[in-house]
Amino acid sequence: RVLRIGNYSKLHKLSLVNLPLEMACHIFNDESSLVYSLRQQITHLIVTINIDNKDEHIRKLFKNIFTNIIRMFMNLIQFNFSWYSDLSYSPNVFIDLPSRLCYSSNISCLNVRLKNFNDCICLLNTDLSQLHTLVVEIDWIRETLMVLNNTVRFF
Repeated sequence: RVLRIGNYSKLHKLSLVNLPLEMACHIFNDESSLVYSLRQQITHLIVTINIDNKDEHIRKLFKNIFTNIIRMFMNLIQFNFSWYSDLSYSPNVFIDLPSRLCYSSNISCLNVRLKNFNDCICLLNTDLSQLHTLVVEIDWIRETLMVLNNTVRFF
């Protein structure tokens, strides 16, 4: 509500930490007046979501929030996306992530928390052509049978 009160024309970095999942869903959707007013000017975004339950729909909500952020914030250069939970729970966010979403072509630095290495491979199979820095925190590393299909060379 505070961000909707005034005009913040010089605001380029926004950190939303310990954000309840329901609020994140409300903020990062197509009808959000907050996103509409800030989507052109935000270049650095930090989002940490607080998970307070283990419901099955959590994974879908996380994936929707992540893809909506990348799709809506057109000038996003740096994006940190993670979660916090007392429940020792990590959602598989990037499984079944479409490889050709309308991603922000400007993202050069991505810092993301993932459940396992499969999520990492799914993320790398997407089109993030401007990416030069990728920081990944993986909760659980184990062997995977997934294949990295992104054969595009950017260097």
